[in-house]
Amino acid sequence: MIDSIPRGPPAIGGILALVLVIGSSPSPAHAQLAHTELAVASGIMLNAPEAFAPCATQHRGLSLGVRGGYRLSPGVILEATIETYGNISPGECFTYLPPPPPSTGPFHEESIWYTGHLEEGFPHVQTGLHVGWIPVKNPGLQLRISGGMERSWDKHLWIPTLGLSSIIGRGALRLLADADLAHYSMSRMHGTGDWFDGQLVSSSLVREQHTTLALRIHLGVVIYRE
Repeated sequence: MIDSIPRGPPAIGGILALVLVIGSSPSPAHAQLAHTELAVASGIMLNAPEAFAPCATQHRGLSLGVRGGYRLSPGVILEATIETYGNISPGECFTYLPPPPPSTGPFHEESIWYTGHLEEGFPHVQTGLHVGWIPVKNPGLQLRISGGMERSWDKHLWIPTLGLSSIIGRGALRLLADADLAHYSMSRMHGTGDWFDGQLVSSSLVREQHTTLALRIHLGVVIYRE
């Protein structure tokens, strides 16, 4: 996870993609490239944003989704995705009252929290639209570089993505595999307080931008090509 605290509105971004759906590539001697395709895939987000599971010891999520593609040219494909994410390490939250500051000496406290719709966590749905470039188009193997934008509707987030994918096989069903980076940016509140001899000396409450560069990996099959 990569954390930063820029001062501006959350980055609009989004999309995931790399999904690569399609099957094999042309070669003058081989069948014509498919114009449309459909794939199903499951995946794992190895470092989900902490806001999605604030009480978990590990921030990971599983996904299941469908991807559809339309070839704009022999080397470019437009892809749409829809995925549902679920938490595999939900953890458990405990509510407690913090102890009062000591009656003598200095004392410092701070707390961080996100808005409710972010902390509701899993499951949630993300849709995306992305464009893929296909630098390798051999019979039985395609490599794609994709980028685009996704939308998390429950959390009101745009998520830009960039990734690499491959499609392997020559038959009706073909294997797809991809890995991508998804940039999540969301605002959170950061409160601090300084005490001395039991008396509050200073306090602050600021809104920050917290970012996570999440690594996602998918495996699936291309189930339709035409």
